[in-house]
Amino acid sequence: MKFKLTVMIAVFFGFAVASVRTTYGAPPTNACALLTTAQVSAVVGTSVSAGTPLFPTDKKVCRWHGTKIQVQLFLKNAEAFASAKMAFPGKVVVSASGIGDDAVYTSGGRTPAVLSVRKGDVSFNVHVLSYGLPDDKVKAMEKALALDILAKL
Repeated sequence: MKFKLTVMIAVFFGFAVASVRTTYGAPPTNACALLTTAQVSAVVGTSVSAGTPLFPTDKKVCRWHGTKIQVQLFLKNAEAFASAKMAFPGKVVVSASGIGDDAVYTSGGRTPAVLSVRKGDVSFNVHVLSYGLPDDKVKAMEKALALDILAKL
Protein backbone atom coordinates (compact mmCIF):
# COMPACT_ATOMS: atom_id res chain seq x y z
CA MET A 1 0.00 0.00 0.00
CA LYS A 2 2.83 2.44 0.88
CA PHE A 3 4.58 1.56 -2.36
CA LYS A 4 1.46 2.36 -4.47
CA LEU A 5 0.97 5.66 -2.64
CA THR A 6 4.62 6.59 -3.15
CA VAL A 7 4.41 5.78 -6.87
CA MET A 8 1.19 7.79 -7.26
CA ILE A 9 2.74 10.81 -5.51
CA ALA A 10 5.89 10.54 -7.64
CA VAL A 11 3.84 10.36 -10.84
CA PHE A 12 1.71 13.33 -9.77
CA PHE A 13 4.76 15.48 -9.02
CA GLY A 14 6.42 14.32 -12.24
CA PHE A 15 3.45 15.56 -14.29
CA ALA A 16 3.28 18.77 -12.28
CA VAL A 17 6.96 19.56 -12.86
CA ALA A 18 6.78 18.59 -16.55
CA SER A 19 3.81 20.88 -17.15
CA VAL A 20 5.48 23.96 -15.66
CA ARG A 21 6.30 26.40 -18.45
CA THR A 22 9.63 28.16 -18.37
CA THR A 23 8.95 31.82 -17.79
CA TYR A 24 11.07 34.88 -18.21
CA GLY A 25 10.67 38.31 -16.68
CA ALA A 26 8.36 40.87 -18.21
CA PRO A 27 9.39 41.84 -21.73
CA PRO A 28 11.58 44.96 -21.79
CA THR A 29 9.97 48.17 -23.00
CA ASN A 30 12.97 50.54 -23.10
CA ALA A 31 15.53 49.56 -25.73
CA CYS A 32 17.95 52.30 -24.66
CA ALA A 33 18.23 50.72 -21.20
CA LEU A 34 19.59 47.45 -22.61
CA LEU A 35 22.94 48.77 -23.83
CA THR A 36 25.21 51.40 -22.34
CA THR A 37 27.06 53.95 -24.41
CA ALA A 38 30.31 52.34 -23.25
CA GLN A 39 29.18 48.88 -24.44
CA VAL A 40 28.20 50.17 -27.87
CA SER A 41 31.40 52.23 -28.22
CA ALA A 42 33.56 49.26 -27.26
CA VAL A 43 31.89 46.97 -29.80
CA VAL A 44 31.91 49.39 -32.76
CA GLY A 45 35.39 50.73 -31.99
CA THR A 46 34.49 54.42 -31.86
CA SER A 47 32.70 56.85 -29.57
CA VAL A 48 28.93 56.96 -29.92
CA SER A 49 26.27 59.25 -28.53
CA ALA A 50 24.00 58.16 -25.72
CA GLY A 51 21.14 55.98 -26.86
CA THR A 52 18.04 57.91 -27.85
CA PRO A 53 14.62 56.64 -28.89
CA LEU A 54 14.18 56.70 -32.65
CA PHE A 55 10.64 57.98 -32.12
CA PRO A 56 9.92 60.16 -29.06
CA THR A 57 6.77 58.20 -28.15
CA ASP A 58 8.21 54.70 -28.74
CA LYS A 59 10.99 53.55 -26.42
CA LYS A 60 11.13 50.12 -28.07
CA VAL A 61 13.44 51.51 -30.75
CA CYS A 62 16.77 53.07 -29.81
CA ARG A 63 19.81 54.28 -31.72
CA TRP A 64 23.38 55.26 -30.96
CA HIS A 65 25.34 57.51 -33.39
CA GLY A 66 29.05 57.58 -34.01
CA THR A 67 31.24 58.92 -36.78
CA LYS A 68 30.13 57.04 -39.90
CA ILE A 69 28.35 54.37 -37.83
CA GLN A 70 24.94 53.90 -36.25
CA VAL A 71 23.52 51.14 -34.07
CA GLN A 72 19.78 50.52 -33.90
CA LEU A 73 17.96 48.24 -31.46
CA PHE A 74 14.33 47.24 -32.06
CA LEU A 75 12.42 45.39 -29.32
CA LYS A 76 9.83 43.02 -30.76
CA ASN A 77 7.73 40.02 -29.78
CA ALA A 78 8.16 36.34 -30.64
CA GLU A 79 5.70 36.59 -33.55
CA ALA A 80 7.86 39.28 -35.17
CA PHE A 81 10.85 36.96 -34.88
CA ALA A 82 8.96 34.26 -36.78
CA SER A 83 8.40 36.66 -39.66
CA ALA A 84 12.09 37.64 -39.64
CA LYS A 85 12.94 33.98 -40.30
CA MET A 86 10.69 33.74 -43.35
CA ALA A 87 12.63 33.82 -46.61
CA PHE A 88 11.33 35.33 -49.82
CA PRO A 89 12.95 36.27 -53.14
CA GLY A 90 15.72 38.79 -52.55
CA LYS A 91 15.96 38.10 -48.82
CA VAL A 92 18.76 35.95 -47.44
CA VAL A 93 18.24 34.29 -44.03
CA VAL A 94 21.24 32.68 -42.31
CA SER A 95 21.09 30.93 -38.93
CA ALA A 96 23.25 32.43 -36.18
CA SER A 97 24.27 29.91 -33.55
CA GLY A 98 25.05 30.55 -29.89
CA ILE A 99 22.78 33.60 -29.53
CA GLY A 100 19.63 33.37 -27.40
CA ASP A 101 17.08 30.61 -28.02
CA ASP A 102 17.22 31.27 -31.77
CA ALA A 103 18.84 33.87 -34.01
CA VAL A 104 19.17 34.69 -37.71
CA TYR A 105 20.96 37.20 -39.87
CA THR A 106 18.84 38.62 -42.68
CA SER A 107 20.00 40.67 -45.61
CA GLY A 108 18.98 41.55 -49.10
CA GLY A 109 20.39 43.51 -51.97
CA ARG A 110 22.78 46.12 -50.65
CA THR A 111 21.30 46.06 -47.17
CA PRO A 112 23.82 45.09 -44.48
CA ALA A 113 22.97 42.12 -42.29
CA VAL A 114 20.43 42.57 -39.49
CA LEU A 115 20.56 40.21 -36.51
CA SER A 116 17.19 39.03 -35.18
CA VAL A 117 17.25 37.24 -31.82
CA ARG A 118 14.61 35.42 -29.78
CA LYS A 119 14.80 34.54 -26.10
CA GLY A 120 11.56 33.15 -24.72
CA ASP A 121 8.72 35.49 -25.65
CA VAL A 122 11.07 38.41 -26.34
CA SER A 123 12.76 39.17 -29.61
CA PHE A 124 14.84 42.03 -30.88
CA ASN A 125 16.76 43.19 -33.93
CA VAL A 126 20.25 44.67 -33.75
CA HIS A 127 21.36 46.60 -36.80
CA VAL A 128 24.81 48.12 -37.26
CA LEU A 129 24.74 50.63 -40.12
CA SER A 130 28.15 51.50 -41.50
CA TYR A 131 28.45 51.32 -45.24
CA GLY A 132 31.84 50.10 -46.33
CA LEU A 133 32.40 47.68 -43.46
CA PRO A 134 32.64 44.03 -44.50
CA ASP A 135 29.50 42.02 -43.74
CA ASP A 136 31.37 39.61 -41.46
CA LYS A 137 32.57 42.53 -39.30
CA VAL A 138 29.01 43.93 -39.09
CA LYS A 139 27.74 40.47 -38.08
CA ALA A 140 30.42 40.16 -35.38
CA MET A 141 29.45 43.57 -33.95
CA GLU A 142 25.76 42.69 -33.96
CA LYS A 143 26.46 39.38 -32.23
CA ALA A 144 28.55 41.06 -29.52
CA LEU A 145 25.81 43.62 -28.90
CA ALA A 146 23.13 40.90 -28.82
CA LEU A 147 25.09 38.97 -26.20
CA ASP A 148 25.33 42.13 -24.07
CA ILE A 149 21.55 42.59 -24.40
CA LEU A 150 20.82 38.96 -23.55
CA ALA A 151 22.83 39.32 -20.35
CA LYS A 152 20.23 41.86 -19.18
CA LEU A 153 17.14 39.83 -20.11
